[in-house]
Amino acid sequence: MCWAPSMCPASHSSCSRTSSRCSSECRLLTSVGSILQFWRMEATVDPKAMRERLLRERADLEGTVTRIRERLAVPQRDSGGDIALADQHPADAASETEARELDLARLTMFEGKIELIDDALGRLDRGGYGRCVICGRAIPDERLELVPETPYCVEDAEREQQSSMR
Repeated sequence: MCWAPSMCPASHSSCSRTSSRCSSECRLLTSVGSILQFWRMEATVDPKAMRERLLRERADLEGTVTRIRERLAVPQRDSGGDIALADQHPADAASETEARELDLARLTMFEGKIELIDDALGRLDRGGYGRCVICGRAIPDERLELVPETPYCVEDAEREQQSSMR
C-alpha cells in the first residue's frame, strides 16, 4: 500500500503505487507507527474501582481458603462420623481421600491467586498496574476487566504458560 504524496509516512514527494521501494518503506513506517502508538497506549481502568474489586475478590478467596483449611484440619478418620476409617468400605475411604486431595489442590490454587492479587495491589500502589511486567506494554482494558490480577499482556501470558508446561 502506498500513500498520496502529501500523506506518505516516509515523506516521499514522488510516492506512487508502482514504486516498490517506497511501498516497502511506507509499510514498515506504518507498522512501526502502529507499534509505537500501541506502546504509548495507557490502561484506562479506574484504579480505585480496580483496587476495590481486587480487595473484594481477595476477601472472598480468604474465606474460601479458611473453610478449606478447617475441613483439612479434621483428621480423615474422624470426618466419617461414628465409623472409623478402618471400618469403612474401601470405596468410601477412597472417596474421602479424593475429596481431601481436591481440597489440597484448590487450596494451592486459591493461595496462588491471592498472591497474584497482592502483587496487583502492589503494582497499583507503585503506579505500574496495567503494564506488562515483562515487556512494559499496556495491558488492554478488556483483559484487565476479565483477569484484574494479571501481570502480563496476552502475548507474554501465553509465553509464560508455554514455558511453565515444559
